Amino acid sequence: MIGCSKCGKKKKVQRLPASRTTWKCSACRKPLTPPAKAEVQCFICANSVFLRESKINKSDYYICGPCCKHGRHRLLDNLRPEGFILVHKMNAAAGYTGFDIREPSDEEWASVQRAKRILELELQQYREGRSNV
Repeated sequence: MIGCSKCGKKKKVQRLPASRTTWKCSACRKPLTPPAKAEVQCFICANSVFLRESKINKSDYYICGPCCKHGRHRLLDNLRPEGFILVHKMNAAAGYTGFDIREPSDEEWASVQRAKRILELELQQYREGRSNV
């Protein structure tokens, strides 16, 4: 017989090796503690979910699936200052989409300017095509 070094619980052992003089029972070895959870809340409807911190990608704002599906994420454009970009992170936290508002890098800024020029050219061609008809 050998006893747990912490609680004194007895265990039957046929042969005890000389190197193993102490023993801890499973209850003393691994106390069950629930993992710490963090709350993620939808910016639009305040719907919330609790998740382990390792399952969450950090973002400035989170929007739940139904709000994102119905296009309510466009409300975040009003929070974006001039010269900043809104970055989407799909499935940032259990079906929630994450949004970050940050300054663009030089490469991102050039890409935005190219997209604006292409849009202006497309609109100009569309207007010219309608006036010819």
